[in-house]
Amino acid sequence: MRKIAVAAGLAVGISVLSVDFAGGAKEAKEHPPGHGASDLKAVVADLTKKITALEKRIEKLEAGQQTIVISPTMAPEVKVLPKGWQRREFNGMPYYIVPLDKKQSKR
Repeated sequence: MRKIAVAAGLAVGISVLSVDFAGGAKEAKEHPPGHGASDLKAVVADLTKKITALEKRIEKLEAGQQTIVISPTMAPEVKVLPKGWQRREFNGMPYYIVPLDKKQSKR
């Protein structure tokens, strides 16, 4: 019976300490040291300066860009097929045999 009482006491003690530490951590996050209103105003002013500098840089970059338009060209139509070409089919897909040499193949 005494072992159960000791174990229960330890469990209660640990849970009380963990809740106490968690509450202290919450307060530290809400009010970090050294971050008063004057410090935040200085940070905001610095970030505003960086934003204006970056906006000016963007304007310069956009002004220097030129738009390049490339119109697609069509491939020339082949009106004459080479002698000896053959249309074949494999698994329902057509493919073509076109001789590369000017001599006609024996097939």
